[in-house]
Amino acid sequence: MSCFDIRKLTFSPDQPYRYEIMNESGETVLTAERDSPWLPNPTRRVTFRDPSGEVVATVEPPEVLAPWREQVIYGLCFPGEESPRYTVEETFPLVDRVLLRVPHYHMAWGDKAYVVRGSRYGLHFYELFDENDDLIGEIVRPLSGPNYSIACQAPALTQAPLILAMLVIIIDMVMADDEAGGKRDKSKSRE
Repeated sequence: MSCFDIRKLTFSPDQPYRYEIMNESGETVLTAERDSPWLPNPTRRVTFRDPSGEVVATVEPPEVLAPWREQVIYGLCFPGEESPRYTVEETFPLVDRVLLRVPHYHMAWGDKAYVVRGSRYGLHFYELFDENDDLIGEIVRPLSGPNYSIACQAPALTQAPLILAMLVIIIDMVMADDEAGGKRDKSKSRE
């Protein structure tokens, strides 16, 4: 089973600005920087760079990130390409929001499709399943060390940490934005 770790750098707990993706030996293989993280309403656009600083890919969020949308699709674009080659779809129905569940994700990688299901309070933060609903990996939040660890046994995903890193970074940004939104709502109610 292959493993990748992700460490995030933040301005504050709810404002990540850079992520470092590390292989099993602890070497940084990619960095990901969030565009305009210091703005009051930052975008979820992320640029991936290799260790030499060259742009490898960009996560393109939808034009509008409305809180009432139940489905959001992110694309992974490579330099010189106009349309995304891979996608991650966030599904977050209203009933899940009311019950304080976390969003679910669907990934398209080549001719393969994967489902990623999360649990706010479970042993595993998120679990990855293939099209046959077989468990193929997990995303955990270790108590110490990196912020996230990804273990996966699907050969198509283990050979490309970019798609797994994209997934984890989207999950982290959604959580950070939700936490920041809750804090903003509380501060407005005090005024």
